Amino acid sequence: MSISTFGTVSMLVLFLLSVATVALAVVGAARKSERMIEGAVQGIHGILGVAVLGSMLLEYAFLAGETSIQYVHHNSHPAMPVLYKITAFWGSLDGSLLFWVLLLSLFSSLAVRANRTRHRVLIPHAVAILATILAFFAALLVFMKNPFEPWLLPDQAPVQPKGLNPLLQNPYMVCHPPSLYLGMVSLAVPYAFGMAALITGQVDEAWQRSVRRWTLFAWLFLGVGLVLGGLWAYEELGWGGYWAWDPVENAGLLPWLTCTAFLHSIMVQERRGMLKVWNLVLVIISFFLTIFGTFLTRSGVVQSVHAFGEDPALAWTFGGFMVVILVGSFGLLFWRRKLLRSRHELESVISREFAFLLNNWMFLICALFVAGATMYPTFTQWSGYLAENYEWYRETMFSLGIYDEAAWLNAALEGRPPPWGRVTIGPAFFNHYMTPLGVALLFLTGVGPLVAWRKTSTESLVDQFKFPLVAGVVAVLIAAFGIPLVRTEGGFEVLSGWGLTCFGLCGFVFWTIVQEFYRGVAVRRRNRPQSVVDALIGLVVRARRRYGGYIVHLGIVLMFFGWAGNSYKLERKLGIYPGEVITLGDYEIEYMGAAATQDWQKDMITVELSVRRDGGHAGDLRPAKWWYYQLPDQPTTEVSRLMRPGGDVYASIADVDMTTGWTRLNLYYNPLVNWVWVGFALLLGGGLVCIGAKREEAEGGG
Repeated sequence: MSISTFGTVSMLVLFLLSVATVALAVVGAARKSERMIEGAVQGIHGILGVAVLGSMLLEYAFLAGETSIQYVHHNSHPAMPVLYKITAFWGSLDGSLLFWVLLLSLFSSLAVRANRTRHRVLIPHAVAILATILAFFAALLVFMKNPFEPWLLPDQAPVQPKGLNPLLQNPYMVCHPPSLYLGMVSLAVPYAFGMAALITGQVDEAWQRSVRRWTLFAWLFLGVGLVLGGLWAYEELGWGGYWAWDPVENAGLLPWLTCTAFLHSIMVQERRGMLKVWNLVLVIISFFLTIFGTFLTRSGVVQSVHAFGEDPALAWTFGGFMVVILVGSFGLLFWRRKLLRSRHELESVISREFAFLLNNWMFLICALFVAGATMYPTFTQWSGYLAENYEWYRETMFSLGIYDEAAWLNAALEGRPPPWGRVTIGPAFFNHYMTPLGVALLFLTGVGPLVAWRKTSTESLVDQFKFPLVAGVVAVLIAAFGIPLVRTEGGFEVLSGWGLTCFGLCGFVFWTIVQEFYRGVAVRRRNRPQSVVDALIGLVVRARRRYGGYIVHLGIVLMFFGWAGNSYKLERKLGIYPGEVITLGDYEIEYMGAAATQDWQKDMITVELSVRRDGGHAGDLRPAKWWYYQLPDQPTTEVSRLMRPGGDVYASIADVDMTTGWTRLNLYYNPLVNWVWVGFALLLGGGLVCIGAKREEAEGGG
């Protein structure tokens, strides 16, 4: 039996086993049959085994060069390094769906095993939901996107395989997609247990304590995936930035935003018995957004350099599945609404509960705005199609004033296309609206720890806020009148109002966090004789959720500090000959020359630049362009960075004339950009501290 046939059979078995598991779980729950429920549990573990088998077969096909399989032929090449042959597994649409099934079956098996005895009533319903999701994706693999699909005839396969897209042959892309997959797929577990709680009526806090770590795990890996994707864009695409609000990037951001909201609001339910309905809404929306993100990247409804291609049939299939999720989930929520009444009510707007509620609304507004703006070009395209093909729709748009009837008639008379169709929304639009929302969230990050549960007295409010406010004012003054980060040809660079606000809030939130740690350490040292370091470690170990959360917040502050530095960004794009010197802020950059080289995989042109500052040699830059032999029409841009705590000098080349040495050069100075990556490392550390918290711990911090 060939690998193609064996793999196809394994996909069919995967689908049938998933359907059988759903049936066993549903019937077992209805009849309260322990044997059938146990069969469903074993079915989940069996699905994992079959998914592992299918994944191993596909990996073997890549490593063995089985180009008789279409997916392997399109994404592999004999000259590719082994590492990229392995990662080609998830490098395109068909394999990414199998990778999704592999991870979901793994997480389902782990979650069921961990909670089999703890939540015996919930387990069959959770298994049924997880197996249903698995059956959906397995059906896609069997009926629409089989990664083991062979060529129909031997002579159909081209002689030379194409290989993986050169842009994806990058160390960051080895980790970026799996991180996003880990984050998105794991959100199925909280969703399944949340729906199981609604089905059974056991809507107390027990189910949420069981899935809190899963949500935190998802949040953490979504963050890792987003930052690694930003690093890949920063070092591979050569445009001087790391985030451009691409639809595929946004697909990972959306569930991260709602997960963040859930991780804050769950503390309100634990401490005050409030927001029960809201927390379930966030669980539903977070899972829905993972399917929505998968729909965006795999259906072709949005235009993106990262998308997997256009597939209308897949788009309709995912669309139907999303409708089922929304109708079923919110139907259950409405059915059980009487069981979800809060034990307490909001007592004061000057309280931690209200701060968390505002925080949640801000995160949801951000998610809705990003989702709406991402889909808006698609909506306009659909609207244009309807207007061109259906008179009733066109007349409705005219009557509502959405379309200009006179402009439409003039275009028709002149033989031009009608003035509707797909529009383009660029990064500037997102930045314009997301900047104030982000700044507001940063402010709430500092306010939350300063206000008390239930109600904060005036005296406590003054005592808590006075030093953080002073720190914020000092940060603004330093940013506005201190030593400027960049000197331009016309003088000193002037910060924008949002830049100053962001620096000020960074100071405010930073001092809030320092104040919380200082007070905690002081209390421990009063109660027992120990050093500051021992007291700090003991403080974090004793209350990991609270102080791990503060570490996360500190990482967020450093990331905002790095983003605020973008107010000083400099950019120069120019043509230059060897020997010429150009200025970029405080730096002088001399073009030394260009060299053409090659290796076994590609041709390379490298430009050498010498960087000076204050009369001394600061370093060298060597940006390049690479042409892979198997895909010469897809050259890659290899950037070069001179990294400093104050910022990056960043260079990439657009074109080189090797006869004269003339080069079209892109130069950027990105102040404070490296603090974004430092802040993320701190955020990751804080997240790991939170994951290590005891299951019973219900600290109310941060």
